[in-house]
Amino acid sequence: MFKQRQVLHFKIVFYFLINLFIFSHSSVSFATPTIHHLPIKSEIQPSHSQVQDKPKGANYIPSKSILPQKRNSSTVKRSSSQDHHSALRKSTASILAMISAPIIAGPGHYLIDESKVATQLFWWKLGGTLGILSGASALASTGASNVITPWAIPTLIISGASFVMPTIFDILGIWSSPHSLQTQDSLVLPPLRAAPLLQDLGTRNLQLGIGSRKTVQQSTHAFYELTWSQSLDQIAYQLAASWADQQARLRLNLQHKLSGGRGWRLWQGFGLTTHHHRQAQVDLYQGEYTLRLAFRFGQLLHQRFKHLSGEIFTGWYGGAFAYPKGSLDQTTGILGGFALVHHSFKDYVRFKINYNHRHDDWVGGAIVPGVGSGILGYVQSSLSLRLKSDLWLQTQASFGSAHLYIMHLTWTS
Repeated sequence: MFKQRQVLHFKIVFYFLINLFIFSHSSVSFATPTIHHLPIKSEIQPSHSQVQDKPKGANYIPSKSILPQKRNSSTVKRSSSQDHHSALRKSTASILAMISAPIIAGPGHYLIDESKVATQLFWWKLGGTLGILSGASALASTGASNVITPWAIPTLIISGASFVMPTIFDILGIWSSPHSLQTQDSLVLPPLRAAPLLQDLGTRNLQLGIGSRKTVQQSTHAFYELTWSQSLDQIAYQLAASWADQQARLRLNLQHKLSGGRGWRLWQGFGLTTHHHRQAQVDLYQGEYTLRLAFRFGQLLHQRFKHLSGEIFTGWYGGAFAYPKGSLDQTTGILGGFALVHHSFKDYVRFKINYNHRHDDWVGGAIVPGVGSGILGYVQSSLSLRLKSDLWLQTQASFGSAHLYIMHLTWTS
């Protein structure tokens, strides 16, 4: 059972990464202008002043710069040949980036003469590799002790994200044509000063959701969500409620800025949750602490990544299950994961993929003792459409021990 679930998670992760690549490549191709419709110098007609100022006389011969000239067919052939070689070079760079993915990142950008970006991706992935090795070594040498595990696992999560993301950028950046940077000038992403819990949807928003959920112990059933989020300068809060026939959950989340720089900002978060499960006759009281790094990759790496944002996060949670007879069961765990968001069509469309390390049914709002999501946690994808300046529609699918499909309608201001 474990091996089948592990294989399923790997397939889902691979599927989402391929979809992100296809979506990004198609949007870049759509936005890239063609050069064959641009006026060339030889096709510019003589101005009225040039015609008036010409010397008079029978032996007058017009200047070559004034006479209209036809575009040489050899120039057209050379241009199409260069385009062909450019596409072939990019394809070769993409294959090289995928082949080298288990070891290093950046060879694809080296091949297309983007050495600065390649160097950044190389060191980023190298840091992730060293973090994975150090975290795994600490766990192996101590036998996953209670002292080392709470620090080694977050190191592995952050390092794993730093190992995977540079390769994604190496592949996507190859197909981000320099010409598309001109069309991306109109794309302005929301500022980083808004806390991650607002999901870059204004400084305050109200979200209504309806969806279906299926867990290990429950058949498919409907549930509902209501969430209010607001940013107050350097701090933000969120109140959320989720309910179904047999369960309900209330949540308070606070996030505060710790530090920031060009293209990144670090947030700390505190969360309190109460969960009532009438069918299982159990209540859960839980607190959590998180650290989140929010990114704007166009500022952090290169302008060719201007349409991408994301985050890496980790944290810890603890609480207790309360049963009708007054007995309590302690619960603790480690949080972590990463997310990538692709912004397109002047930020009217967003596509997001997210990996979360959480090992319970939190993804479906159906926390049941003894039911875990497996060692890989769960994955999630969402597509958001801006219907109006202050109204968004979002569809979302999550896969773990709980399979979740939900639609959100969000008002922002």
